[in-house]
Amino acid sequence: MYMTTKQINRIKDKVYEVEGLLELLHLRPEKLEELSPMILSRIDEARELFVAGVAVEVPTPVVDVEEPVATEPEETIRVTAAEEPVVIEPDENITVTAAEEPVMTVAEEPAVVVQEERVATAESQPGRPLPAFCLNDRFRFRRVIFGGSEAEFNATMQRVSRMKNYEEAEEFFVSDMCLDPADDDVADFLNIIKIYFGR
Repeated sequence: MYMTTKQINRIKDKVYEVEGLLELLHLRPEKLEELSPMILSRIDEARELFVAGVAVEVPTPVVDVEEPVATEPEETIRVTAAEEPVVIEPDENITVTAAEEPVMTVAEEPAVVVQEERVATAESQPGRPLPAFCLNDRFRFRRVIFGGSEAEFNATMQRVSRMKNYEEAEEFFVSDMCLDPADDDVADFLNIIKIYFGR
């Protein structure tokens, strides 16, 4: 049995979402409580899509509990304490307060797409920021178009920021980088670049 490209792409999209959320968690570890339900939810969705795609039931792991084996009693070892146990008293100056930010429930879960800040560098045109991608798209295009290279992705976005118009950017991606505009991932990528140039 084979999975269709559409089924595989849906699973990959969920995996990209998980990867984006994990990257966000890496950058903002204090958001663990908020991000955990979203991460687990996307993992479950990817698993469900996979199971539905291959039409095979994935067995739930069963943990075998081993019976304790009776052993012969061994020689008694006597242990004596040389010192009294140390008791650590709590510091009276430390106070614990509840977090100021409200904890979100799963029903209040924000959208998965997180907009990254636009960053202007000395290499980009004065006043023109780099093209902005949501976190999920950034991971997706970096993996699919730039072979997983963050450095190549960033260098290309800086180059795009110095281009005059979309036609110049499209020519670069199709002719110089040999991207196929008929490919779904490339079409989505070029659409974001088109929006960047106000088209």
